[in-house]
Amino acid sequence: MVSIGIASYTKEQWQLLKKYAADKSELDPTYKQWGRTRDRAIAAVRSAGHEPVLVPIDVAELEAWCHTKNKTNTGSSRAEFCSQKLRERDGQ
Repeated sequence: MVSIGIASYTKEQWQLLKKYAADKSELDPTYKQWGRTRDRAIAAVRSAGHEPVLVPIDVAELEAWCHTKNKTNTGSSRAEFCSQKLRERDGQ
């Protein structure tokens, strides 16, 4: 079974993400709504026959990674960062 990383934020980290994301207008307006979006993503991954893995995201670490990689903090960059964190967890 393939593991698929899903970014997970604490309420405090979510507030920081809303502050620093370049695409903040595309983010769910509240932490509660984001939680529902996350839950739908988990269900979609499972229904596709994969294993969803919640990956805790620290926004300061994300920001530093974006700076190092010369990337903007957008959905695609966050997805890449999340995937990298999952690979690191799995020792790849």
